[in-house]
Amino acid sequence: VSVPSIARGTRSKTVELPAAVAIEGRVVGPDGEGVDGARVSAFVSEPDSAAGEWWTNAHGSTLTGDGGHFRLRTLARESYALATDPVAPWIAAAMPNVRAPSRGVILRMVPGVTLRVQVLDPQGMPVSGARVTVGVNRPDPGWRLDPTDPDGYFTIPEWRPGRVAPIVV
Repeated sequence: VSVPSIARGTRSKTVELPAAVAIEGRVVGPDGEGVDGARVSAFVSEPDSAAGEWWTNAHGSTLTGDGGHFRLRTLARESYALATDPVAPWIAAAMPNVRAPSRGVILRMVPGVTLRVQVLDPQGMPVSGARVTVGVNRPDPGWRLDPTDPDGYFTIPEWRPGRVAPIVV
């Protein structure tokens, strides 16, 4: 909302804010059953390039209730990318774009996979305590930095199936 300039000597100015709208729907597993306790967040779909990592600033966030139902309130009339945080053993199948206001939105969860990586030195021996960064294609904020165990392994449960890029740092 932009506020017009106020002339010198003006004692007050009324600014009318647009009414907030909502996005409503359900988070469901592969069987169509609701997923309770999943966090659903709304991010502006077309980020301003100056904003940097746009997913760090949600415009709204809520937990699903009984039957996986959610309602994101106080949104503007624009498009949002909806993100669903993992709820073991599920992860979000996609990050759909939805225009507010909307009703009947279905966010699907799929089974996650366990990502297990072993770090070996040039002689083939396990490297304990190595810091490993793992990520997927952006804009997914799925970057992790974990140390390996005494056998050189690190494990991330409920990871999104697909290509990953482990990097030892």
